[in-house]
Amino acid sequence: MNILLNKLPTTLTIEGVEIAIDSDFRTSIMFEQMLKDKTLIGEELSIKAINLFYKCDGLISESNSSEAIEKLMWFYRCGKELKKANEETERIHDEICSYEHDADDIYSDFLDQYGIDLQEIDYLHWWKFSAMFNGLSKDSNMKNKISIRATDINKLPVEQREYYKKLKKAYEIPHNEDEEEIDELDLALMNGGDLTGMI
Repeated sequence: MNILLNKLPTTLTIEGVEIAIDSDFRTSIMFEQMLKDKTLIGEELSIKAINLFYKCDGLISESNSSEAIEKLMWFYRCGKELKKANEETERIHDEICSYEHDADDIYSDFLDQYGIDLQEIDYLHWWKFSAMFNGLSKDSNMKNKISIRATDINKLPVEQREYYKKLKKAYEIPHNEDEEEIDELDLALMNGGDLTGMI
């Protein structure tokens, strides 16, 4: 799919039936937040995702839900093929960008660079939003944050490491407190630690 040649999709075909989807950028951002919600897993996540994206009544059933999710993920990836993902890649992505915590910077950068007020517009296709996000200037607030977060301090000259360490700490994406508690519990369990006061 080529954004320069093809009309952007607002429907997906499930078992030969064309079904309208909510293609606005806000919906895909909400979907990404759902994917990061550790309390949503399996069938519950699938049902919520289908209800979020598809504008239909009873057209998605248990028999075609797998195809509906597969097509939904294709749309979310902006029609790009799924690259071989690994845990480290996903972890790095989560650490360099957050639509929740970086919302102010994204909003101001779109207003500054494109003259688009993301609060005022009624609709912007997710693929257009993604292309514009990727096209933000390297001098924009968001791209500057991403660059700093993605910097590998160990590859920097020794004299720059402390400076970038402070910058990375300042721009670090805060973790959900519940996630931190779960991580501490997992760590304690793995190391045979004392769980007193944790449960």
